Amino acid sequence: MALPRVDPLPTKWTRFDWWTEYSEKNITEVDALWDAILPSHGFVAMNTEWAVGRQWPESMRLPGDESKSTIQCNADSTPLYLFGDDTAGDGQLHKCRDWDALRDFATGNTACYRDSVTPIILADHFGYCDDGNDGVIDAKRANVTVENVTRSQSLQK
Repeated sequence: MALPRVDPLPTKWTRFDWWTEYSEKNITEVDALWDAILPSHGFVAMNTEWAVGRQWPESMRLPGDESKSTIQCNADSTPLYLFGDDTAGDGQLHKCRDWDALRDFATGNTACYRDSVTPIILADHFGYCDDGNDGVIDAKRANVTVENVTRSQSLQK
C-alpha cells in the first residue's frame, strides 16, 4: 500500500524571537492577540479525486492527540544557543515552512468551517467562509528583557 502523498510547502529562514507582541508584559494585549487567531481557518476540504490521486483514504480520521502528533511531526533539530538567561535560541534563525504559503493553501481549499464555544450540531459549523485572514500577525521583536519581565512578575505577586 502506498503512503499518502503530501505536497511540500516552501520553506524560509525565520528568526525566532523570545519576546514579541505575543509575549509582552501587558496580558490584556497578549490575550487579545492569541484570541484573534482562527484555528478553523486551517480546516480544508479536498475532493475525493484529489485525495485518491495522492493515495489518501476517501475520509480520514484525525488522531486524538493533535498537539503531541503535531510537535513530533514538526520537531526541529536546530541546536539552540543559550546565554544563561532562560531565552534559549533568542534571535536565532530556523528553517521553517512558509506560513504565508500554508495560509494561502488553507484559503484556497477552505472547508468554510467555524469554531464554536458553545456546543452546536456539526452541520452548523459549515458554510462560513472567512476572508483568508487567520488572525496570525507577523510578530515584531518586543523591547523586553528578562530582567524587566522578572521585575514585573515580582511586582504582581
